[in-house]
Amino acid sequence: VKLPMRSDDGPPSSGARSLVIRVPAHGGLPPEGSDLPRGNLLLKVKIADEAEAGVCRVEEALAVVAPPPTPQKPGLAVWVKLLAAAVVVYVIVLILLRISGRG
Repeated sequence: VKLPMRSDDGPPSSGARSLVIRVPAHGGLPPEGSDLPRGNLLLKVKIADEAEAGVCRVEEALAVVAPPPTPQKPGLAVWVKLLAAAVVVYVIVLILLRISGRG
C-alpha cells in the first residue's frame, strides 16, 4: 500500500496524514465482570524519516488462508416465497368469498 504524498497547497485540515487500520475483536479487554466484547484494535501508520526499532520489512507476502464458505440452504428461499404466495392466494379467496356473500 502506498500512502498519498502530502501537498502543502491543500486545505488546513489536510495536515500530517496517517492511516488507521481497525481490527475488530482484537483490542483491549472490557472491564472485569462486564458482558461487553473486546474492543477494536486501532493501528496507526504514520510517515516518518526513520522506522522505529520494532518495525521490520517483510519481503515476501504472508499466506492468508480464508475460512471455508458456510453452506447455505438455497431451498429455504423457495419455500418462503411459496408460503408467501399461498398466504396471498388464501387471503384473496377469503376476500372474494366475503364479497360474494358466501363467507
